[in-house]
Amino acid sequence: MLKTISVIGNVAADIVSRAVDAWPEPGTEMLVDTVCFRTGGAAGTTAAVLASMGAPVQLHATIGDDVVGRAVETGLAEAGVDLSYLKIVSKLPTTISLAFESDAKDRSFISARGHLEHFSFDDIDPAAYGADLVLLTGYFTMPALQASTLRQLDRIKSRGSLSFFDPGSDPFGWSPAVVADLKSYLPVVDCFVPNAQELLAIADLSNIDDALEHVSKLCGGWLIAKLGKDGCAGVGPNGEFFRHAIEPVPSADTTGAGDSFNAGLLFGLASGMDWSEAARLGSRVATAVLRKPKESRILSPQEALALV
Repeated sequence: MLKTISVIGNVAADIVSRAVDAWPEPGTEMLVDTVCFRTGGAAGTTAAVLASMGAPVQLHATIGDDVVGRAVETGLAEAGVDLSYLKIVSKLPTTISLAFESDAKDRSFISARGHLEHFSFDDIDPAAYGADLVLLTGYFTMPALQASTLRQLDRIKSRGSLSFFDPGSDPFGWSPAVVADLKSYLPVVDCFVPNAQELLAIADLSNIDDALEHVSKLCGGWLIAKLGKDGCAGVGPNGEFFRHAIEPVPSADTTGAGDSFNAGLLFGLASGMDWSEAARLGSRVATAVLRKPKESRILSPQEALALV
């Protein structure tokens, strides 16, 4: 039997366009290859991939009471996500992120916080902290929730659950105060799962190996870093180390890849895999999701079973 999983964080709408190699001139219109709408947000994407894989996952989040929110809610339901703990916030617009993909450069985003501006600790049902594995994600999109991060991690620990923390990227440039806050969480969390850019920013270093060594010493549990096309690397609390490569994926649309990795990692651990095996599954899941059509990046149970 799979262990239970709880995902706490941001749900939003993603509008992804590609290929956007340059901005159009003022007063002009530019045609791109594709523009698609997807259920998004780090928590929404992770929960949707987990549910499609057959995992017992709770999603603890909010959504705006508007046509965009209803579309996002429909997408989550179609993926099989349990929406019992999804709260609809009246009179607030659903958060929307615009993602711009290009073969010539890394993706970029424009986002409006919308309803996430007001998502707080009080919106989270206590049941969230009772799952076997609990992921906190989307930290920078939820300002009202940030101040309670240590409180949440302590509550998870008091329940005997494993805590996972994926902060996402700081849109304001990684100030010393922000980095200090993040570092204060690392001794408490059981698994810290940044991407490469986040890892380098927190370490204030330019080399991945040096950053892995530096940040792992701050962690009370595992550090598992998502390294994009270079796969992933993990450092355990007792000096354990692994590094896994991935198959190249011919896709510029990488939005949601890190969240899909998190889903695979959590699914693997919930299935009884060790940390290295679970991280390898995370990479396989992310790769499989990126190979899906852009409009629907959700694995079927059959596809998920083939990865495990």
